[in-house]
Amino acid sequence: GEYQLTDHAYAKLLGALVKNKFTNLTPSLQQDILHFYADEHRVITNKKDREEWSKALANVQQLKLVETKVVATSAVLQNNSESR
Repeated sequence: GEYQLTDHAYAKLLGALVKNKFTNLTPSLQQDILHFYADEHRVITNKKDREEWSKALANVQQLKLVETKVVATSAVLQNNSESR
């Protein structure tokens, strides 16, 4: 985006989360990262390095899958509490 260091920090953070299988990922951090990468037309300096950008996009896809699991688990927990 506007700041090269921010772009690289998000990519590095996302890479670390993937490496650690999303341990310590909070819902707010997850949403923040997804929001950062949501606008495909945004100028992100990582796009200049094809390999780094491809890796970041693959990591975002993994993060989206974690979101699906979290939502599914949440729905199950909510259904269990409602049935009591």
